[in-house]
Amino acid sequence: MAIETNSILSESDSQQQQNQFLITEEESKQSYASDSDPQKGNMDIRFASPLLEFGYPPAVEDFEQGKTTEKPLLLYVPGFDGTYLSAFFQYPELHSLFEIRCLVSSMDDRSTFNDLKQTIVEFLKSDSTNSDSHSQEQEHAPQSPEHQQASTSSSPSTNIFSSFLKRNNNNNDNNNNNNNGNSNHAPKQKTSRSKNTGRTASSTSHNHQGSQRPVYLAGESFGGILALEVALALTEDSSSSSSNNSHNNINLQGLVLVNAATCFDRSRLAAEGPPVGELPPMLYFFGILKLLPMFLDKISLPQFLAIIQGKALPSLIDNPMREAYMGRLAFALPFLLKFMPQDTFLWRLEQWLSVGCKRMETQLAALQQQQQQQQQPKKRQKPLRTLIVAGENDLTLPSIAEAERLAQIFSPNCHVHVVQQVGHANTCGTCLDLAAEMRSHFAELQEQQQQQGSAKNNSNGTEKEALMGRTQMKQVAREGEGIYFGMEPRYDGKAIGLSPLSYWSREYYRKMEGQDPR
Repeated sequence: MAIETNSILSESDSQQQQNQFLITEEESKQSYASDSDPQKGNMDIRFASPLLEFGYPPAVEDFEQGKTTEKPLLLYVPGFDGTYLSAFFQYPELHSLFEIRCLVSSMDDRSTFNDLKQTIVEFLKSDSTNSDSHSQEQEHAPQSPEHQQASTSSSPSTNIFSSFLKRNNNNNDNNNNNNNGNSNHAPKQKTSRSKNTGRTASSTSHNHQGSQRPVYLAGESFGGILALEVALALTEDSSSSSSNNSHNNINLQGLVLVNAATCFDRSRLAAEGPPVGELPPMLYFFGILKLLPMFLDKISLPQFLAIIQGKALPSLIDNPMREAYMGRLAFALPFLLKFMPQDTFLWRLEQWLSVGCKRMETQLAALQQQQQQQQQPKKRQKPLRTLIVAGENDLTLPSIAEAERLAQIFSPNCHVHVVQQVGHANTCGTCLDLAAEMRSHFAELQEQQQQQGSAKNNSNGTEKEALMGRTQMKQVAREGEGIYFGMEPRYDGKAIGLSPLSYWSREYYRKMEGQDPR
């Protein structure tokens, strides 16, 4: 176990809240038994690629060339907001290592904790099966362009930007034969299971030596509970009577937990959240506003102002292609940020956080007891390598204390990284280089990236920069003080940032010619 931190906070003194709001899944279902909500029981989730949806050229190029699964899969499981927005700064650099997928749930989603767990497992099984079968096909026949395209719904960003794209493309390119502006954007459908079929884009890399491609799970906040639950299920011994033999087809290599809500029972959110959910509807909005400060920190707004004033950029946004991606996503925020309805807020506090925390506490207690008795876990077939990331100034959860607790349980295959100055919602922001931390903790990722670099000697400057393979944040970003920690001067030395008119130029934006099968 290794712990990186400049300051360790004391244990939270809110133990009196420990079990006040913790309920079992069955109790939660009973509390909604008389609810007339017509959405109750519906599942509305998908596995999205933010880089594909926002036209990040290296990701789209990989997709169109059928190379997406030549890389390991990183599945990001978000907090109870159900979006991929929290970690959006991280995705371009993570793309140098992974195919990135994010679980996304709508505000109408009424999945239970067990629904979410089973859906993730099914998604990983499907990915494993399809990657393996498609790898065998590639050994016998080349992949045709038609085979690289899928036939399900297109990215939600297509409609958001359609009018702008049409106008901008006319200005930038009068000969746009290969990038037509038409898109059949199918509406999302509520289903009893996630949309995880139809994958045709690529196959397992030969570097995987015929085995299933590696999978890494990353969970933030509530997603930390869910990712850990899935990871523990996947690492159970197949000889155990309670294990699912098909789990052996999923090649789980590592787990990343960011401000894991396994400590929800000891948190301010557990104490202050449920009363807000019980407020009269007219007062609910003001109750939510009262909760917001516990998610924020003192540096987020000043850093945002420094970015828009051209004073600095996040060290991960170090070229115009990445800046254009950041700008497109920023323009889309009004469409992506949804106000959480009161019934959804209560459902997720009870069905997701409370149920999940209680279930995980039972499992962690059993693992801790085994460790104290110096016994080897009976049901684990391999160590669960874990990277734990915690925000130094998290006011929502006692994240640093929880990181220390989890590190003791998963020692010695665990590393803790504390992100300076940041609060709960900003831990995956500008002050963290998650790809570098993962390379440092999961050594095989360094070797993989070196092989990719050797194979891409003719790649463009952006891709070569991504293939450098840092194992820590850039020096200039590490040495930044105050709001400039994690930041660096603009890559072009200009006082004014990239023009928004360039965000959708052909140089920095690439629309998928196929459609994302997820």
